[in-house]
Amino acid sequence: MKIGRREVIAGAGALALTPPLRAALPAISRSIEVTDGYFLSSSNPCATADQRWLDAKAVELFARPDVQQAKERAAAGFARVTDQTVSAEVWSQFPGYVDSFAMRSIQLGVNSDANYPRVYRVYSPAANWLGNRVPASKWGQENPDNIYRIIPIRHGGHYVVHGKRHANTPSDVSYTLVADTNTSITVGLLGQKDIVSEPDGSFVITLDETPANGRSNHIQVTPDAQYLFIRDSLNDWAQTPNALRVERLNAPSRDPLTIDELAARCALVMRDGVAPAYYWSRLVLNAQPGVLSQPHGTGPSGGLLTQMTSHGWFALKPGEAVIVGFDPIEASYFSIVLYDIWGRSLEYRDHLTSMNGTQLEPDSDGNVSFVIAPNDPGVHNWLDTTGLHEFTAGLRWQGISPDARKPPHVTARILAEHHLDSALPKAIRKASPEQRDAQIRQRQADYQRRFLES
Repeated sequence: MKIGRREVIAGAGALALTPPLRAALPAISRSIEVTDGYFLSSSNPCATADQRWLDAKAVELFARPDVQQAKERAAAGFARVTDQTVSAEVWSQFPGYVDSFAMRSIQLGVNSDANYPRVYRVYSPAANWLGNRVPASKWGQENPDNIYRIIPIRHGGHYVVHGKRHANTPSDVSYTLVADTNTSITVGLLGQKDIVSEPDGSFVITLDETPANGRSNHIQVTPDAQYLFIRDSLNDWAQTPNALRVERLNAPSRDPLTIDELAARCALVMRDGVAPAYYWSRLVLNAQPGVLSQPHGTGPSGGLLTQMTSHGWFALKPGEAVIVGFDPIEASYFSIVLYDIWGRSLEYRDHLTSMNGTQLEPDSDGNVSFVIAPNDPGVHNWLDTTGLHEFTAGLRWQGISPDARKPPHVTARILAEHHLDSALPKAIRKASPEQRDAQIRQRQADYQRRFLES
């Protein structure tokens, strides 16, 4: 069993790989099939020939001078509206953010050929896996609990997505047809509860320009459609994302895009992403620091239509910490995540910078409390700032029970770390050094499942 470790990576040369088969695809069987060479792991549905081929092309594009020039133009655009308004701590993170934004844009560009669609996992930490050294592509307050994948879709194409659920299925899955490269304009949506599956967990989603007319698992493709954006939300990192393959049923209208054409598309995605990225950052930063908004729907601002979120930003002084609390609500998925001011999740394999409904421990009285601090406060629900004083925090709820009468009420309180013991709820769960070590070891083991190759 090979496991790829994440690492900070500069651009590297691409591997010469054979494109995945484009013949009619069989329905995915009871286990992940590896016999035809598409699925490269018997336990990780994201390790595919599509992923390997696209990652190799993305790494090749990242190193091209014209794509690097596009990155520098995007960096200049961000700098014009931020370089005089952020602290030295935040500005020191800017080069890393630009690289991540560029790689995210390349991922969207390299898998934009809807005549030859592929399934591609995106918005991830840097990794060395499937023979590729892939730079980080975190951006836009991506969720560490989500497996994000994209499939290019265009009006006039007839597509079939073959899927397979496994025994330990994700807590929530959404299939969102979007009309832009920022995955924010929803023009079609199927949620996990909408998908009709066979007894073995297999299912088929169809996409074309015709309405469903009573057909299950169908999304109508609008003239402005660009991608099917899939989120597998893991409320437990031991859950397995759905296995996915895609085929286009009608003949392609042209030959595959050349590497030069792909590079031009990557540059266009970078250019078009600067203004929206700044807008979304202001949705969080256009508020007083130290305050978390009350939960609200994200649809109007371009997020997932079926979730509620709470966000805020913090600028702590040395020696300060934050206590966050909310009353419980029945939902299939919950998370709280820390991000840098640029909107990238903080390192989450080796640090407790996020927690979901499985990883957290409710207070003994049923409420939920967290401590956000640079130093370990000795409580189970600790969110580590990794030394940052300025950061944002986001809470998400998905699959909220229809019996819920009201959304949770969220509170945030900043105080000196030496006052935590007296200020924390008496019912909060504690954690010994041994328990903390075990907590992080479990986190690391669960994270590594995302890069299994066999």
